[in-house]
Amino acid sequence: MPNTMKSPNTPFIEVDYAAKIVFTPQSNGQERPDLRATWQQSQGLWKDHPVFHGMAIGEVMTWLRGEDCDV
Repeated sequence: MPNTMKSPNTPFIEVDYAAKIVFTPQSNGQERPDLRATWQQSQGLWKDHPVFHGMAIGEVMTWLRGEDCDV
């Protein structure tokens, strides 16, 4: 079983290679962002860009990655 560090200022734990550690998110009281609202807020941000103006995000990604990208 891993031991917690002795210093109260460090939130780290001592582990070795065989230790099985599971990281779980801690609730900080904030809600997850609304993805639709985030998407709507980002619309038009590139309209004044010298290269990407007038392009859809898919076109920008193709331009950045290239035609042959398998990502």
